[in-house]
This record gives sequence, structure tokens and C-alpha cells, in this order.
Amino acid sequence: MEHAALLTALGIPSGLIAARHLTPCAEARELAVAETGDDGKEHLMIPIAAEAWKRMKSAAAGDGSLMMHVQELETIRRHRLNILIVVMNDGAYGSELHKLRAEGMPEDGSVFGYCDFAAIARGFGLPGKTVKNLDDLPKLAAEFAANGGAAVWDFHVSARVLSPTMRRAHPQSAKERAAER
Repeated sequence: MEHAALLTALGIPSGLIAARHLTPCAEARELAVAETGDDGKEHLMIPIAAEAWKRMKSAAAGDGSLMMHVQELETIRRHRLNILIVVMNDGAYGSELHKLRAEGMPEDGSVFGYCDFAAIARGFGLPGKTVKNLDDLPKLAAEFAANGGAAVWDFHVSARVLSPTMRRAHPQSAKERAAER
């Protein structure tokens, strides 16, 4: 079916594609199941996107990242997605914090304190746990594997510890560089 005819058949105004700056693409020839919701509904994507979705499902996120996208907890609940969100909560926008520290600059704008992401998740209707003891992880993981669904695990971590990526990017702080002069 021609593109314009397909839009008409679907009830989509022909000018909407251009107004939203969308590029028409050929229909996918193959789809793969990226996720099956609790309701049994399969969410289909092109195979490469489905594989990326599966890899992303259990990716850990920083607290700043979740703060910027917290509204997606409602989407996750509404669509009954099976996803575990692990938040590394250092009470700051960690990447910015470490860059500012490395340059000897004030860090106040990057620090916001430890949010209670477990309570925020519960406010969106999702299970939320603040993990205080790593010995609890096997039990939590077993429960999540058995029950599925969505959950937020909030791990409070030190804002003084740099990730390997940040250590490579900023091997010396501004104070260390100044001391060498």
C-alpha cells in the first residue's frame, strides 16, 4: 500500500508526519519479541532493537538519571513491563560532581541529597526497596525472578568513589595537579 493511502487508512492526517519532523520508513520485514507484559501482550520490535531492549532491561542507572526520567515509572507500571531498575544513589549528579571536583570548582549545584527512590517507586505503584545490606541481594534477586513485574532497588553509595570511567577521564584532581607545580 502506498504511504499516503496507508496514512489515510489508519486515520492519520497526511500533514502530521511532516509537522512532527518524522521520516517515513519502510515497514519492518521481521519483528522479534522484546518483552511480554504480565497481561500476556507481546511487545514487538525489529530484532536489533529487541536485543538492545533486553540488554537495557536490567541496566543500572545513576540517581540523577532516574530523577530526569522518573515519569517513566508510571509508563512501566501501566504497561506492566518486566524491568528491574537498580539505582546507584550517591545523592548527586555523580558525573558532574566528579568533573567539578577534578577541576577544583564548587560542587553545590550537582549535589541534591539522597532521594528515597524506593518510596517514589511505591508512589507510582511499583515495589521499591532501599538495599542496605548486600547480603540481602540473593533473596531479593530470587523474589524478583519468581515474581517478575517491575521494581526499583535503591542502593546508597558514596559520592567519594569514582567509577572506572571517571577515574580514566580524571586521573588527577586539580589539587593534585597544583601540588605538582
